[in-house]
Amino acid sequence: MSFQAYVESKDDKELELPSEFVIALDGGGVRCVLQLGILERLVKIFPQLLQRTTLLAGTSAGSFLACTLAQERFDLAEQLFSKDNVQAIFSRTWTECFSHGWGLWRPKYEPDELQRILTEAFGDKTLSSMPKRLLVTSFDVVGQRNSEDPKHHNYGVQHWSPKIYDNFTECSETIVEITLRSSAAPCYFPSHAQYVDGGVVANNPSAHAISRLVQEGVPLNQITLLSLGSGNNPFHVEATPNVDWGYAQWAPLLLNLVMDAPSEGVVVMSKQLLGERFHRCNPILPQAVELDDGAAFDQLQALAAQCDLLPTIDFLYHHFFPDIPPMISVDVEL
Repeated sequence: MSFQAYVESKDDKELELPSEFVIALDGGGVRCVLQLGILERLVKIFPQLLQRTTLLAGTSAGSFLACTLAQERFDLAEQLFSKDNVQAIFSRTWTECFSHGWGLWRPKYEPDELQRILTEAFGDKTLSSMPKRLLVTSFDVVGQRNSEDPKHHNYGVQHWSPKIYDNFTECSETIVEITLRSSAAPCYFPSHAQYVDGGVVANNPSAHAISRLVQEGVPLNQITLLSLGSGNNPFHVEATPNVDWGYAQWAPLLLNLVMDAPSEGVVVMSKQLLGERFHRCNPILPQAVELDDGAAFDQLQALAAQCDLLPTIDFLYHHFFPDIPPMISVDVEL
């Protein structure tokens, strides 16, 4: 049966809708250009996608996109992720390269351009001023001393810990401040106000979005979630009986390992919690793209325009829009 014939033959019995529609956006630096391109394609098919979404969750550069889409501002997203802006964020002079030791003893980039671009996009808007619910992840490297529960095993101990921002309750923090805290990727940017990139704890914020909704009393069977990755980097280690590397061999891979591997673990957890109401769209990249690789901008846009979205369209039609046929006419055998 063709997809169009399938659309036209759907049964009205599937029209009962869940109460929460979530889009979760991974971090990934420049690779988030891919997310934006995919979302633009999906919105052409489902123009009501952002209107129906009740919660946007984002990490690092994915939080930039989440904050623009919470305002249903694709124009602002395109401005934020323009080629000029991406190249400005990930640029440095030879003097900076030398003084930073090419990233060996200081972060590769200064945050000035990133802060300027975020300020131009969001001004002094606060998290509570956003018209949709938002969730943004970060990580507090200084941490707080646990002085509340003497019976707790870490009572009196100061330790680093995740920090999750949301506007389920009043939050006066500005969008600029929160996104800077969420995107301070270790080795790439300095920490911001004692926070580093949320990707070190939740590069895929899907599970945190589910957990926050459950905390609000939402049953799991009322949550539908679309998880958008920023491209699946084809990293792997060649098969050997034992990978007996030391720090020198592991060091170049550690940041990607810390951010990418847990993201796939979150996919497993989210799928177990939500079943068929969870879907992950994360195209395989033709070759590895580092989060600061501005030269990959055009390649990422091309991949977004060409990657197979039929499984994602099928998911959205079944679980986001069982009541609204998509605006497409295709003849592809499913």
